[in-house]
Amino acid sequence: MTEYSFIDGLLDSYNPILFVISIVICIRKALLRQTHKVIRICSMFAVSFGYVYGMFFLDKHVQLWASFGLDYSTHTAFAIAVSMTICSVKQWVEVLMILFCFYVVGMLFMDFHTVEDIVATSVVIAIPLFVAQYFIIQKTRSKNMEEAVSSS
Repeated sequence: MTEYSFIDGLLDSYNPILFVISIVICIRKALLRQTHKVIRICSMFAVSFGYVYGMFFLDKHVQLWASFGLDYSTHTAFAIAVSMTICSVKQWVEVLMILFCFYVVGMLFMDFHTVEDIVATSVVIAIPLFVAQYFIIQKTRSKNMEEAVSSS
């Protein structure tokens, strides 16, 4: 196995592993009856994937990134979305940031994307998702969820 095929395999498995981890966290929160965190994860998934793939389809139809000489990095967008979903219920920001940096270095090493592609995608994805995450967390705080359940 060459180093390129090894790195390619690692990069190809990064997003699926993140996704599986997030599903396991969601299931664990459900088993622990932490309903507010399950709702938070599901909400983040819905908003994140809708936005990530909405931007993907927008780019495919309008050639938004191409008009700037760039390429939309769906892999980068997906990794950011799932990492932010995990961070909405777990305090793993530092670990996920380090892993994401290694992921970016791998994508650059393999020449999958340019620095500009990754930075542009990251900014366009992360900032709106951060704002959405803030509001989702505010709406799904344990106290807020308890009040909503008891008032119905």
